[in-house]
Amino acid sequence: MTIIDRIRMVLVEPSKFFNYAKKEKGIARAFWYLASLSLFTSVAGLIVAYFTSSWVQLYISRLINIPLPVFDSKIFLIIVAILSYIVGLGLSFVGAGILHGWILLWGGKADYTKTYQLSVYSSTAYMVLGWLPVIGLLARIYDLYLLIIGTTKMHDLSLNRSIWMYLIPVVFFVIMCVIAVVMGFFALRLVNPTYLSI
Repeated sequence: MTIIDRIRMVLVEPSKFFNYAKKEKGIARAFWYLASLSLFTSVAGLIVAYFTSSWVQLYISRLINIPLPVFDSKIFLIIVAILSYIVGLGLSFVGAGILHGWILLWGGKADYTKTYQLSVYSSTAYMVLGWLPVIGLLARIYDLYLLIIGTTKMHDLSLNRSIWMYLIPVVFFVIMCVIAVVMGFFALRLVNPTYLSI
């Protein structure tokens, strides 16, 4: 199965794919899948950042009504992209380990190898589309769906249990983000009293 076939099958037929992946041995194939798609995402993201970084910086500056220092180093963007790619590959093992521990708490039955495969393949939508503004967020949501379906297949858990085991941390994360935004708003008001003033 080619990498294109894998991408199509994960996105279009996730249940069928994870049944297939359940028979896959080791993590080598999943790792090279991750390395290939992450490279594509890094290059595509770098191109987008190259053309939009200055505009985004200006937009944020106007949004918070605080002048930001101008920083327009393309070399810096390239270095960050390379480092992010390398570090991301390394952290994939750590992330899979954390995910594995969480799944085991909910009664997961497979070993770390299966969780690593699950972690990689369920991130397909974001790795393919994550470099696109706005669409990247929708891809993350679809990845959550893939993660739920994959968990039911790879760890032999019920659909309801798989939904709850991911819904709880997602809700917690959203609440923390809302709190952070509110605190950030008040912090900006302290720094700049005219921020969002009428």
